[in-house]
Amino acid sequence: GTQGLANRNSNFVTIRQVDVADNGRGPGIVSTQGGNILIDGCTVTNASSNGILFRGSPPPNRVHDGTVQNCVVRGTKANDGIVLHNADTIHETVGANFVLRDNRSEDNFEQGFDITSGSDILLEGNATRNNLKGSISIGHQATRVRVRYHRAEGEPTLKTAQTIKITVPDVLIEYSVLVGSSRH
Repeated sequence: GTQGLANRNSNFVTIRQVDVADNGRGPGIVSTQGGNILIDGCTVTNASSNGILFRGSPPPNRVHDGTVQNCVVRGTKANDGIVLHNADTIHETVGANFVLRDNRSEDNFEQGFDITSGSDILLEGNATRNNLKGSISIGHQATRVRVRYHRAEGEPTLKTAQTIKITVPDVLIEYSVLVGSSRH
């Protein structure tokens, strides 16, 4: 299908210990609209697009209050590992209050984590490895982003990328280890 597991306009959803592999035409797990969404202990391997995606939408029902924890995303064939993303226009964003904790994102086509919209976002205890365009990208319309206890190894593998790329104000990175690639 176009999406491995899709959640749209639903509240109080838990997705636990689900494996999505070799999804042919879209993201592995995607949530659009709704809130209070927990994605816990899931594995997404070889998705054709993003691994785990919170997709933006126009107001008033933007996806909000989401948690992704203890998940592994590896080998996306296009785009990023774990994502809070604008949709088609700058007005289609995610809402507020996201926690991305104790996840691994590795060997993806772009970044391990791509945070382009949303506010009050905590990335804590995550690890990335060998992502083509780096570990974390924070930009566009993301606000109040905190990164703690992050470990990046072997990134970026693309010579023109950065391990962590920040293009917005109000970002805090602390207690993290960034080990670059020696492949250049």
